[in-house]
Amino acid sequence: MGGMNVWDAEWEVNEEQARTLIGRQFPQLSSKQVKRLGWGWDNTVFLIGDEYVFRFPRRTIAVGSIRMEGKLLPKLEHI
Repeated sequence: MGGMNVWDAEWEVNEEQARTLIGRQFPQLSSKQVKRLGWGWDNTVFLIGDEYVFRFPRRTIAVGSIRMEGKLLPKLEHI
């Protein structure tokens, strides 16, 4: 059988890539330590310093969920 194993990520962000991506959007965090906390089916999670957590999708299907959360979370503040 050719092709990708269904359990494999479509793409993976490592600690160095996470540091670069986060540093571009949040320069004030660029000096913080980046540590991978874990990964699952859809996402890889990184701890930045001891205070921030960033999540990166591993699959295309996860991108829509992250976008939806970005729209819904600000609305929860008003509930």
